[in-house]
Amino acid sequence: MVYVVRATVSEGVRPIALRFDTLDKALRQARAFIERGVESVSLADGDGHLIDGPELAACCRGEKSLSPDLKAS
Repeated sequence: MVYVVRATVSEGVRPIALRFDTLDKALRQARAFIERGVESVSLADGDGHLIDGPELAACCRGEKSLSPDLKAS
């Protein structure tokens, strides 16, 4: 499965899209962006599932778990 982390690092710059082959790697990158204060961070998979905003941030902080289909619980 391919996972894509998208982020807008600063205004006026095209969004970054990084591809990863595992959810763990993608989640680590999303966490790194969020910890640096980057806004508009999202994580999507090849099946069209997407997580972003407060739900993604909670998963990155370990407050919620993230399932393989990108659902926070």
